[in-house]
Amino acid sequence: MPRTFIAFDLSKTIQDRLVRIKTDLDWTGADIKWVDAGNIHLTLRFLGNISDDLVPPIAEGLADIFADTSAIPVTISRLGAFPSAGRPKVIWAGIDDPQGQIGAVHTRLQEFLTGLGLPGEDRPFAAHLTIGRVRRLDRGHVLKNTLSAFAFEPPLRQSLTRIVFYQSTLTPAGPVYSALGEVSLGDMSTPRE
Repeated sequence: MPRTFIAFDLSKTIQDRLVRIKTDLDWTGADIKWVDAGNIHLTLRFLGNISDDLVPPIAEGLADIFADTSAIPVTISRLGAFPSAGRPKVIWAGIDDPQGQIGAVHTRLQEFLTGLGLPGEDRPFAAHLTIGRVRRLDRGHVLKNTLSAFAFEPPLRQSLTRIVFYQSTLTPAGPVYSALGEVSLGDMSTPRE
């Protein structure tokens, strides 16, 4: 039973810039476990452990349901935290998607997965990029104020062009992701073998 999720890939340039935020936040004194650059992505749906027989229909279905979807231009302009900046557990970079295209992709994906018998999510979808997890917080007000005031100058821009169905293998060094299938938006790509 592989542990899986479906996500938009990001460019290496964007991933590397997001990792450099560490230097902007280290002075706050918060103990933050940072996500490795290559593991930063925009998760559309975390599936968890699924049965092996669901892997092929999900991998093949992505190409079918997203073949007519165009690339999605987005801007990354701010930082925030879940559940809140005052009680941060997860540090995220915010995605600006004024046309709501990411939400539309998420809705189509949800309908597809529900049709395969997978349960729906129990919380609303919020497009974001997880960049770190707070392990300890000594001066919470400093991190809160820093997150609130932070702005990417200039904002980071990218077109989202690839949706990937990933397997996540947990290791002592952190998760290792391998693609089970993928689709380039607007392109009938075939799943990886």
